[in-house]
Amino acid sequence: MFLTITKRHDNGDTEVIEVEFTEKLQTALNVQKRFAKPFLKAAHSIPSMTVEELISFLSCGLKSMKPDEFKDLAMEHMGLSELYDAVSKLVMAIQYPGLSEDEIEKKVQAQQEKIRKMNLGSTDLSKQDPLSD
Repeated sequence: MFLTITKRHDNGDTEVIEVEFTEKLQTALNVQKRFAKPFLKAAHSIPSMTVEELISFLSCGLKSMKPDEFKDLAMEHMGLSELYDAVSKLVMAIQYPGLSEDEIEKKVQAQQEKIRKMNLGSTDLSKQDPLSD
């Protein structure tokens, strides 16, 4: 996974920096260690994370940059929305390695549809009285 950050210099010039992240299970293990909880529990707590925690989450998957260098770059040149988007993309990339964002979206929609159908089926079964036969 790549994150594009536009670095704006004081003289008005801009520089585009590509930060590479690994989407391997090792990144999930790094997150677990850093946050002292299972990966999915850490992922579910993303909405309540501080800026520093979000940057730390991303740092767990850095491939092309040192964590301190990334933290400085993020603090100076990213907005909060970009930060949340990057963390979300990393979570999805770890769960669905090798797939494009569009492929991930389709897969997630298909899974949600399966869950919806299962819930409808279980709701219908729960309304039936097993002793009525």
